[in-house]
Formats: sequence, C-alpha cells, structure tokens
Amino acid sequence: MLEYTLPGAAGLRLLVHHDDTTGRGDQPYDRGAEAMLAEAADRDVTVVSVRDDWDTVFPAGAST
Repeated sequence: MLEYTLPGAAGLRLLVHHDDTTGRGDQPYDRGAEAMLAEAADRDVTVVSVRDDWDTVFPAGAST
C-alpha cells in the first residue's frame, strides 16, 4: 500500500493506525502493523492514531 506514497509526491500521505479499544465494539486490528508503521516513518507518511488523534480530527459536538 505504501508503495504509492512516494516522498515528494503531491497529495496527502496518511496512514490510519487502528489502535483503539473504545466502545465501538471493534477490537484493535493493528496486530502486525509494526512493519507498516516503520515504513510510514521512513517514507514521511503522516500516521493518525484512532486512539490518540481521533478526537482532534472529529471533535465531540462538531457538526458533520
């Protein structure tokens, strides 16, 4: 997947890290993601953590 996120390419290079265990009923499914996260760091891809960043991206009470 990250093969198409070439450094210097125009556009948003973003990886969503599904590392949350909050009340949506989903289990975190980031097991085995270490290699992808390391590759993202090497390629200067922005990583968004569902656990740590989601409230910043989608603040409570914000209208959609």
